Amino acid sequence: MKLTTATNNTFSSVVNSVKSITTKLPLKVVIASALLLGVTGSMVMDSFVLTAPSYAKTVSKTKARKAKKRVTAKKPVTAKKPVVAKKPTVKPIAVNPINLPPTFQNSNDSPRPVGSSLFGQQEVTQNQFMVVAAPLSGNRYQLVILQQLSNKRACWAENGSSVKPLLLDFDFTGICGRFTDSNGYSMRQAGVDLGAQYNFDVVQRGNQLVLLGTKSRDFNAQPIELGRSNGIGQGFTKINLDSNWRLAKRTYNGKALGHIYLTTDSVASR
Repeated sequence: MKLTTATNNTFSSVVNSVKSITTKLPLKVVIASALLLGVTGSMVMDSFVLTAPSYAKTVSKTKARKAKKRVTAKKPVTAKKPVVAKKPTVKPIAVNPINLPPTFQNSNDSPRPVGSSLFGQQEVTQNQFMVVAAPLSGNRYQLVILQQLSNKRACWAENGSSVKPLLLDFDFTGICGRFTDSNGYSMRQAGVDLGAQYNFDVVQRGNQLVLLGTKSRDFNAQPIELGRSNGIGQGFTKINLDSNWRLAKRTYNGKALGHIYLTTDSVASR
């Protein structure tokens, strides 16, 4: 269908003319056409041909093209690759020959000979110490070593084989010292520390208490005798070390430490 209108048609007459012909078109299409005609009123409608079916088809094609462009324009959604954390670079740790701090190494950085000790020993005045067996429940005894640090007050008193620990009656800080377990004392033989291999036991044999060094991981090994008492006293009992055993202080780099050795120079089998 062909529509022709005069140049002087008003905006409303153009809208009415378009509505009368294109009643099947959407209203927005009709308004758009009317606006276009109103703006170009000087043109002759002979040059503007509006056919409802063909226009609707054209609009459908236009929408289809636009929809296709929109679909094409969209980039496909791809799953993001998981972020993999980089493994930290672990630098190898330099280990010294015997896996000890550098201060424990020899000056030439070579491993120590088997059987040698990291610590030294310092001789002490023997009568400034007292080795006693402290009674426990079940007829058992514990090795205790007392030390007289100053002459301000006496730390113990002897009465035959019995020892009275006077240091328990006052604040003995700086006056007396006591060593009650393997943190405070250990065995040393021919310059070799045996604290990791031997424990101390006090056992009763008749009317005596005997101080023994027993291997901690070999109960079948023959124990080493270090001393004995002259009878069994009331309470604490004095232990007299055998002639080849004595007390000494542990040292490191020439400095005395708070650790006591029961030591011997003998190289008897260990």
